[in-house]
Amino acid sequence: MRHSLAARLVAAYVLMTIGLVAILGDALMTGMANSLIHGQEQVAWRVASSVAALASRHNGQGQHLSLSDPGMLAPASNPNTFLQVERGRHIIQASRNLAWMALPVQPPRLSPVRWGIVPLGQVAAPQAHTPLGLAVVATVSVPGSHGGRVTAAVSLNTATRVISAVGAGLLQVGLGLVALATLVTSLVTYGGLRRLRVLRTVVRRINDSRDLAQRVAVPRTWGDETVDLAVGFNRMLDRLQESFRRQELVVAEASHQLRNPLAVALGYSGMLTRWAQSDPSLVSEGVAEIHEQLGKMNSTLDAVLALGSTDNGSGLRAVRVDLEEFVAEWQTRHPNTRVRVGAPVAVWVDPALLSEILNVLVDNALRHAASPQAPEISWELSSDSGRVFVSVRDFGPGIAESLLPWVFHPFQRGDQSAGAGLGLTLARTIAERHGGQLTAVNAHPGACFTFDVPAAHTHDIAGLSAR
Repeated sequence: MRHSLAARLVAAYVLMTIGLVAILGDALMTGMANSLIHGQEQVAWRVASSVAALASRHNGQGQHLSLSDPGMLAPASNPNTFLQVERGRHIIQASRNLAWMALPVQPPRLSPVRWGIVPLGQVAAPQAHTPLGLAVVATVSVPGSHGGRVTAAVSLNTATRVISAVGAGLLQVGLGLVALATLVTSLVTYGGLRRLRVLRTVVRRINDSRDLAQRVAVPRTWGDETVDLAVGFNRMLDRLQESFRRQELVVAEASHQLRNPLAVALGYSGMLTRWAQSDPSLVSEGVAEIHEQLGKMNSTLDAVLALGSTDNGSGLRAVRVDLEEFVAEWQTRHPNTRVRVGAPVAVWVDPALLSEILNVLVDNALRHAASPQAPEISWELSSDSGRVFVSVRDFGPGIAESLLPWVFHPFQRGDQSAGAGLGLTLARTIAERHGGQLTAVNAHPGACFTFDVPAAHTHDIAGLSAR
């Protein structure tokens, strides 16, 4: 049978409370019973000792007090006190309140005192049955009496009544504490786990409807760790939704982008198969066209594979890079760019991905700018955020306002573009993999693309190198 986490937690708290109340109650009852019973035992010892001392002394007339002297039973005038005078195994005298009963001639063994049927810990005392019930017993020898003994017993009625009253009170208090603990833990546990049930409901809805647009509402009343859990879950859904959307779009558009050049290549290959023998001039035209279409297919596949590799996080190897040195070395392979050197700064990036994002942005600027002025690379350190903002600007006509919101979507291309339309999508993904963003604005003239990467501070480098 399946039980909810809340029910198990409440049961555990209640059982723990019951155990704690039982331990504390037993300790309190045992201590109180010890005090009461040992007090009665001391009374019995004092009575027996005083009678034994009286029997061993001479009276005022010089006569030895007999063990059967009625004056010896005077302390038994208290109805809760019982006396018995013995010699050897014979009972010589007994107080009237004993009636037909007799106290043990031999000292009884220690017996535990109980509260109802519950033994009270280590409470023990010599006990005997009397007309008033259980009583503690004390036996004292009479000096010089040749085996004479005095046995006194004090009733435990008063002690047991007190023990019963206190026990009943503790039981009521314990039941009240258990009920209160059950109520409080139920409210706290079910109230706290209610937020997890909200999260579970959203997960079920997503599984049933496959709608990743579902989100967990985070009320302001939530003030514990469940807020972080809900926010983190929503962020995970954001990334999953974007990843699935991008995947579906890439798969759909990539199949379209690959189908066209494949159809053209197949058409020319069929043409060559049929008429190449009769018209050799068609061979150069067909081969050139097939080569061009295969090149387009190869570019599309490379872009899709690079985008997928960056999306799943494989191959990210962040190291400390001096940005000025890196851009200077990168510019030797791309002399058709200008660099506006900023403040010396080190960044924490994957060098291969940094080179790739610069390749994409500069290639995009060269293809769309149509300007004699070379694209410009610059950077600036933000001391507030601890990030470095790198910009690539061209000096062409800029981006059409209608296209600007969609410029990073896959397969969005300008009118004169011959690419697959995945370059800027790949660049944005690279920036996001470094914890940043890639933005595009019109700079009048031209367009400016800016992405941010983390600055490599000294303490950050030490922490990352220790991993």
